[in-house]
Amino acid sequence: MQSRPHFLQQLNYLRARCIELGESEKAAVGTRQCLYRGGQTQGEDDKRHHDGEMFGPSSCSLDECIWRIEERLQGYEECIGRLFADLQNWKSEKWMKALEDNHCLLTGSRWVKKMLESCLILAERESGTLTRVEADTWRRLLKLSSKCFAALPLPLQCCVFQWLWEQPKGRVLYQVDSPINVQQELTRVFNHLVTGVVDTQIIKAAQEFCWVALHSLGPALQKTIEEAVSSQDAGKLLCKVLQCLPFLLQLEVDGRPCFLVEFRKFVEVFCKEDHQSTEKLNLLRFTETLMQRLLKCDLVGNEGVGSEDELSLNPTQEGSLAFVSDH
Repeated sequence: MQSRPHFLQQLNYLRARCIELGESEKAAVGTRQCLYRGGQTQGEDDKRHHDGEMFGPSSCSLDECIWRIEERLQGYEECIGRLFADLQNWKSEKWMKALEDNHCLLTGSRWVKKMLESCLILAERESGTLTRVEADTWRRLLKLSSKCFAALPLPLQCCVFQWLWEQPKGRVLYQVDSPINVQQELTRVFNHLVTGVVDTQIIKAAQEFCWVALHSLGPALQKTIEEAVSSQDAGKLLCKVLQCLPFLLQLEVDGRPCFLVEFRKFVEVFCKEDHQSTEKLNLLRFTETLMQRLLKCDLVGNEGVGSEDELSLNPTQEGSLAFVSDH
């Protein structure tokens, strides 16, 4: 059995060795930082700190934040937050490239909202006051936020959508310079809906529809009604999709439900044109199902939103569609 003095001697040796290894690890990290920063010396780094060129609310520089994020080091999520803390770094190409290169880390509602908040800040400024670099960064950030929003689970998509709708200029943010071709994407989504979606794929279909609707809600709702009129089966599917997105039926424009506004526009044009009886019947069936959904969402209230005057067709429209009762 080892004597106590010998045991303590070994313990002290191990303790000293651990301290030595810890110092070596710190030195290795310091070397890695210098290599990443293109060979900057510690003296140059201290000068940058003194000159106020350090990034964010702490002493962590922009380069170090990016390095920690790319290496997935401890605290990298905090560093992502710091990237959004100082919009002066919008003038930095490395800032935008860091977000694009690490977009897989931004597919959470927290970061999507941060990106949208940054876009909204610039959207409040007059377009003529943006520098060329800021305008380019704004477009790239808008595109990145759209990509990350598409990857969100449906419940988080709904939360972010509703949040953006409530922000000043939020509802038109993507319409100013849309990162996607809305009509082309609508066609793709609805072709997928009406040709290959079964009940088990409704959630995925609702995610795709929610993503397109975020960019331009009015055209998305108009397209929904058009597709429902063209096919009874499509109408049933679309009702299921909208039932996954009840908030879309509640969003308001100037105090009126956006869906009812778009629906009335469609009906006014529809009733002036010649249509087959099946299309008119499809419209009424779709309307009946959606009105039931609207009532469940409590849109028919006492404040004039969705009142009888808004929900009902005028006598001319009713007369144009009344023939379906004979079929």
